[in-house]
Amino acid sequence: MEEPLMDLLYFVVDILQFHGERNAYDEIDFDLMTIEVFDALRQYHDAAKKGGDQPAIEHTILILDKELHCFPWESLPCLDGQALTRLPSLGCLRDRILQQHKNGGDSNVKDKQKFCVDRRRGAYILNPAGDLKATQAKFEQPLDQLAGWEGVTGSTPSEDQLKGYLEKQDIFLYFGHGSGAQYIRSGTVRKLDKCAVALLMGCSSGKLTETGEFEPYGALVSYMQADCPAVMATLWDVTDKDIDRFSEATLQKWGLFELEPAADSSPLKKSTQARGRSKAQQSRAPSSTGLSLDQAVAQGRSSCIFRYLNGAAPVVYGIPIFLR
Repeated sequence: MEEPLMDLLYFVVDILQFHGERNAYDEIDFDLMTIEVFDALRQYHDAAKKGGDQPAIEHTILILDKELHCFPWESLPCLDGQALTRLPSLGCLRDRILQQHKNGGDSNVKDKQKFCVDRRRGAYILNPAGDLKATQAKFEQPLDQLAGWEGVTGSTPSEDQLKGYLEKQDIFLYFGHGSGAQYIRSGTVRKLDKCAVALLMGCSSGKLTETGEFEPYGALVSYMQADCPAVMATLWDVTDKDIDRFSEATLQKWGLFELEPAADSSPLKKSTQARGRSKAQQSRAPSSTGLSLDQAVAQGRSSCIFRYLNGAAPVVYGIPIFLR
């Protein structure tokens, strides 16, 4: 091992000299350099071996340009089930990392390496158009049970009301048509002093409109420009019953809802559930707490009957968000 390291060090010095850096070979202690590099490699492998005993939680952030936003990369076989989020640029990532550091400075946040939001500070808009009766019946009671939350059910919210929810709360849930842009102007969203983590459960809530050589626009861009830590939205139109299943499963796995898990509630799987209900419940229990939003979304896709028609539509823009 020492001879290859020595050869590598000589090669590095030769390359530096070739590019104009003058080095006196007789003044370089190659033996000492070899020992130091060898020790550094051994320490690295020892640390990696110790860290391998504990499963590492990894998050991947995709930086997508204007021509790649429309594709469901998260559902590729090589990425399926992994914790993935998106961002349009490295500048957006930098802003959110700085925001995370500021958030970690809060004395109430135990883990300084995570962006945490308060589960007791939230608001929701449920069925504002009044025509999603099944969605309202499914989520009205669970939302009412959330301590410290406020919201509107079955009626149209005012723009000031919606603006207040986004600025003053940590979490915002929207169950309705589209992204809710019909209730609040994009300019109002962009000018927010603070923006809550938003989960927009409507059809095509994350779809961006292409403008040729210019950057695309849409409600999602407005939330990004308002420094929203994370937005969950759909890339295309989805069916209401399937997206309701996904929403319930995701919120349960994220830890916001404390209901019977619905990730495997597909009618196509009922016979399998009946045969192994207790075993399935035991296997689901550990994965329902302590997950980030992107991990919950990745696990919630399997709750959809149409796994790729509806399950591939929801994506997360931003950074991993945890509940506290």
